[in-house]
Parts: sequence; C-alpha cells; structure tokens
Amino acid sequence: MRNLIRSAFIFGALAATPLIAAADPDTVKDGKDKATDAKKATKDKATDAKKVAKDVNATPKDKVKNKADADKAKADHAADASKDKVDHAVDAPR
Repeated sequence: MRNLIRSAFIFGALAATPLIAAADPDTVKDGKDKATDAKKATKDKATDAKKVAKDVNATPKDKVKNKADADKAKADHAADASKDKVDHAVDAPR
C-alpha cells in the first residue's frame, strides 16, 4: 500500500511537470529537479522507516550495522539525485 501511494506521488510529480512548465526551459529543468528531490526524500524516508523497523528487537551491534546500511543507502540516493540533476542540466535546451 505504501509503495502504491509513493509511486502515485512520484508519477504525479513527474507527469505534471512538463504540462506546468512547457513555456520556459529553465522551469522545465527546475520541475525535473524538484521531482528528483521529492523522489530522493521519499527514498530517504522509506530507508529511515526500514531502519526503525529493523531496530525494534536488534542488539546494539545490529543497530550499528542497520545505521551504517541506512547511511549507505542515503548516500546512494544522493548520488542518484545528483546524477539525475546533471542529466537534466545537459538535456535542458539552451
């Protein structure tokens, strides 16, 4: 259910972007960047929720590992978002 809601939110943001910003190329890029930021924030929140769920009956050693895994996932999300933003800048009309 959560995945369905998240997918609908992301799809809605991505689908609405070109319609809202058809006139100005900078606005198109900004819209894509905002959608990328929303996608990253959604992934980060899902990662945090997963970590909290794993930490319920975890030992201190497991909690440290769970935190490291969550931090790695968040770094991956940030790298993906940065890559997407570079792609948006390259694809933007001049």
